[in-house]
Amino acid sequence: MQQLQLRQFAPIYVLMGEEAYYIDKICNWIESNAMPEDEREWNQVTHYGREADIETVINEARCYPTVPGRRVIFLKEAQSMQRKDSLSKLESYLQRPMESTVLVITYKYGKIDGRSKWMKLAEKLGVVYEAVKPYESALPQFIQELCTAKKVSIDRAAMEMLVEYVGVDLLQLEQIVDRLSILVGEKGKITLDIVKSSTAISRDYKPYELTDRICKRDVAGANRLILNSSLSIQELVATLFKYFENLIIYQYMPDKSRPVAAGKLGLSEFQLRNYEEGARNYTKMQVFKAIGYLREYDCQSKGLGGITTDSTELMKELVYKIMH
Repeated sequence: MQQLQLRQFAPIYVLMGEEAYYIDKICNWIESNAMPEDEREWNQVTHYGREADIETVINEARCYPTVPGRRVIFLKEAQSMQRKDSLSKLESYLQRPMESTVLVITYKYGKIDGRSKWMKLAEKLGVVYEAVKPYESALPQFIQELCTAKKVSIDRAAMEMLVEYVGVDLLQLEQIVDRLSILVGEKGKITLDIVKSSTAISRDYKPYELTDRICKRDVAGANRLILNSSLSIQELVATLFKYFENLIIYQYMPDKSRPVAAGKLGLSEFQLRNYEEGARNYTKMQVFKAIGYLREYDCQSKGLGGITTDSTELMKELVYKIMH
């Protein structure tokens, strides 16, 4: 992608892969830098996969610029096109592409077959980029780079909490670091206390911390969290239901190796550790019973059956039953 920095644009860019963050970053950069802002109305066109007609996209690519310069044609979310073979029609265009056109195709959460004729032409003429999901071990460096770009620092404990809380969602990590960097100011330091005191993170992290205590069968720790937080019974039920639902799926997996299990559950390998521990501490029957308790207390929290009880007391009862 070094050519982009030099404003040397290829006739076609195919941006695909499981990690949408980098696809969007490159696409947005081209959108902002391929031509002056006042020319975009005339020479920049965007189509979206679900509504796009490939013939229209090709015809747009074959048009000459309205004013001297280049045309930039975007086909975004191409994975959503109604006809899966639509992209193969690009072969005819790529045999004689317009020198004044930059065609950008984004294809998220998957990979286009590189053996197709049009993809071979795309590789020969332009850039084919596959964005892969990063390993969890790469997240600290990613967070550090975000902080450096924002001219702030971050301590190790705060970084570890962000990795635990967010996992490999790079866009959410970027958004959180953006908010925290504004909070601490230039040359400030993001600490664990600042991360915890951030409203958005604290609210979402409390159920995660409680799940962590429950999967370890840490009764005292779970009760301390319940008594010292503003967590509602509804938030707790929703979080625990998702946890135990995933846990029973994990327990029945024939292949529990971390990469396979994390992929099937849509989790990072770091997050999978709670399921490994939960599987050691709860039998399948206990997990089924826990899901039953969650349904029962969800009904009670909504006043069904004429039972009304303080939210904190309900949570204490629920957690006691699950762990005993």
